[in-house]
Amino acid sequence: MFKNVPIPNDMFCKAAGTGLENICESFKKLGVKGTDKDLPPCYKFFPRKLSDCASNSCRLRYKIYQGIKDKKPENCPDGYKSVCSAYLSRSTKSCEKLALSLSKTYCNFLKRVNKASGNAPGMSDDEIKQHAAQLEMEAAEKRQRAEEERLFEKKRKKEDEKVIKEINSRVKKLLGKK
Repeated sequence: MFKNVPIPNDMFCKAAGTGLENICESFKKLGVKGTDKDLPPCYKFFPRKLSDCASNSCRLRYKIYQGIKDKKPENCPDGYKSVCSAYLSRSTKSCEKLALSLSKTYCNFLKRVNKASGNAPGMSDDEIKQHAAQLEMEAAEKRQRAEEERLFEKKRKKEDEKVIKEINSRVKKLLGKK
């Protein structure tokens, strides 16, 4: 049916706005190629009723559509009831179990990836080695700076002690003490 026939967005939106059960007739009224001769292939794509569907995926989409259209999420197929409920209530509450499960799955996957890659996901072995070498070089530079600061502080302290000793000596001389 719509093979190699582009449907402009504005035309599709106008037709879709009439509802799933009316979309094929709307295409025909709007002059979409392929709908002027035969509507049955269009109904297999956009069913008016369940009997228009020839595939399980079509029946599934139709039942989801009907559950949402009738505002009855309990009429949606099993496995889609919480999604229909979330859509109709505009609330994420009915998706909390799914979100928690997805979060656990993601976190477990991330842990495995991090462990396998040495906490460098997405990096090649060469990049990991280069990154490790860079980190080691930075750590060595940091240790060197810390050692230099420690030696400088030690030297400054020695000089301060020398100055204090000299000042004390002069003060004692001035006071006449040895």
